Amino acid sequence: FFNIGERRNYEWMAKWILDPKSTRASVHMPKLLHGPNAMEDAKAMATFLSDRTPEHQQAIAEVTKRSEVTAGREQPADQERKPIFERLHCIGCHDALGGGQSDPAKISLKHVAQKFSDGRLAEFLSEPEKHFTWIRMPNFKLSAAEAKELAGWLLKRADKADGKPAPRDMAILERGQQLVRDLGCLNCHAGKIANNFSTVGLAKLAKEAKGCLAEKRDEKSKAPDFGFGAKERDALVTFLKTDFAALSRHSPLEFAARETRLLNCAACHGQIDLIPPLDVLGGKLKPEWAVSFLGGEPFKVRADKHPKGEPWVEARMPAFKSRAQLMGESMAMQQGYSPKTSPEGPIDEDAAKVGHRMLGKDNGLSCVSCHAVNDLPALEVFESEGPNLGLTSARLLKPYFFRWLRNPLAIDPQTKMPAYFEDGKSVLTDYYEGDGEKQINALYEYIRQGEKMAAPATGQ
Repeated sequence: FFNIGERRNYEWMAKWILDPKSTRASVHMPKLLHGPNAMEDAKAMATFLSDRTPEHQQAIAEVTKRSEVTAGREQPADQERKPIFERLHCIGCHDALGGGQSDPAKISLKHVAQKFSDGRLAEFLSEPEKHFTWIRMPNFKLSAAEAKELAGWLLKRADKADGKPAPRDMAILERGQQLVRDLGCLNCHAGKIANNFSTVGLAKLAKEAKGCLAEKRDEKSKAPDFGFGAKERDALVTFLKTDFAALSRHSPLEFAARETRLLNCAACHGQIDLIPPLDVLGGKLKPEWAVSFLGGEPFKVRADKHPKGEPWVEARMPAFKSRAQLMGESMAMQQGYSPKTSPEGPIDEDAAKVGHRMLGKDNGLSCVSCHAVNDLPALEVFESEGPNLGLTSARLLKPYFFRWLRNPLAIDPQTKMPAYFEDGKSVLTDYYEGDGEKQINALYEYIRQGEKMAAPATGQ
């Protein structure tokens, strides 16, 4: 709650507090206010949260650093090229503003001008996780200019805010503070004011099925309204009759499945060219590298643009910092791999020398035509540039490397990578008499050298 009055508009907060699901149907936050005074109470709570006096801020939370992004007023962006909203594929999770019929499965953005205070939308887009580390909105690592461009594009199309300030009536503010303390807001939201919320124990709740689990709501009840359906109520009542051990049990498989669903990863993976499907990643990537990548570490697998000057892929992999460690390890375990890559023995130098020759253009497979090797750029890129092979060893699990070279199209039907080892043989009979498995191993041993790989023959 710290400084939330600087980041959110008063009118929007009042509307959200009154009925969160009226703004976003999928939200978990319950409706806490009921009866004839609900609107008045919502406005009182919004008034309290909007108060910016030093005394209030000292009471409500610890001091945090302001974002490095300048919080100036965003200007509506002019559309001269493809909008950044489209380039980042925001449509995967959000409705396109002004784009016709809304999709109830997606999060609407029409309220962003009403929700965010002046200058704060760009700040949020630059660091969504700043005030809530487990937010589902990922960090796209936007530059300050990109954040302002996206904020301006959204504000130009969103419903306009009325700009009505919170009332300065001390009685209303104190009423709002009391409601925030009493209604359980501080069970989920951080704040330093006292939490006065109390309720019955879970065992009694399951036995009586009252309050938030009541089949028919009592209008006089002060219990939060989560909007549970019959199946959800039955599932909760059944669970509450257990010993609750499942709450402290970590299942990597369930975690990976749940988070990839909640984060809507499939909106991009398997849907956009050059973005791999999800089901192969756990058996493809070394978990340590996946953790780093999911956490936002910079990494460029290929050049940004092809020779014609256009980008290879406009979509951008965002960061999920809070989930990176668990996600990277859990995805590997989903596919039957260890959460830690097993150490390998020393590089087979003789095999690596064979792999070095095979990669080049002179009596080799001419891999350097499409693939860069560290600082050596790809030589003859046409439709698709492959990944930089100097980075491959850090990224790929050994079993995946072998599966991929045996038959790339079996893994990715859209790939431009040809199959060189049909029926376990290759056309390069000078190396291991054309034995495909031995040749793939030679390529693997060479690529294990990473940034120390000697440049292969370029035919020049």
